[in-house]
Parts: sequence; C-alpha cells; structure tokens
Amino acid sequence: MLFRSPTLNVDRSKFKVGDVQEDSLASVQLIEMSPPYLKYQASSAKGGLVVFSEIYYPRGWTATIDGKEAPILRADYVLRALEVPAGNHQIEFRFAPKPYVIGNKITMASSWALLLVVLGSIGWALRKGQ
Repeated sequence: MLFRSPTLNVDRSKFKVGDVQEDSLASVQLIEMSPPYLKYQASSAKGGLVVFSEIYYPRGWTATIDGKEAPILRADYVLRALEVPAGNHQIEFRFAPKPYVIGNKITMASSWALLLVVLGSIGWALRKGQ
C-alpha cells in the first residue's frame, strides 16, 4: 500500500479523483483480515490516493473510511485504490455480494423450517406411540 506515486495510473474518465498529493511519511497498516473482511489503519499529513496490493473487483466489495462509504478506484489497470483524506483513518473492505447475502438468508430460513418439521415429526410420533 502506498500514498500516491508519480507513476500511478488512474483512469480519470471512469473514476473521479480529486487533487491528491504525495506523502512519503504516510503509512497504511493491515490490522485485521478474514476472507470477507479487511481492516486497515491509515495515517497521513496530506490527503492521498492509497493503492492496495489487491485485485480491483468492484462487484460485491464495499469500502468505508471511518464508517462512511467510499468509492473503490482502479489503479494501474488491476489494483484497487481509495482516496483517503489527511489524518488518521480506519479503512474497511467487506465482500458481501447481494446474491450471496440473499442466498444465505434463504438457506438459514430453510434450515430452521426443516428443523421445526423434524422436531414436530418426532414429537408427533412420540405422542402417537403412547
């Protein structure tokens, strides 16, 4: 991860990027990582463009800076980047595509319904047996 490099290429026709400055003292640190979640701590005296060494894949990924949603940019054709303001910030990436989230809810509801049917059947069979 880095705050803007002079050789960085961002397609400004597709992504709106403000005036960013280079900050050689800026830092970004990975704090927490699990398959659907990444959490970073960023610190910079100037606002900048942070480039993450992860593939840009916009479908399903959301980014937040201090809890506020931020647009994910594509840098150097394949990497993802965020425009981060000056100061100390918490950056979070979550992977939760709608089909996956909806599918999980349907699976959970179906599992509970099946469990209730099985328990009801067992209770009914025990009652009939007496």
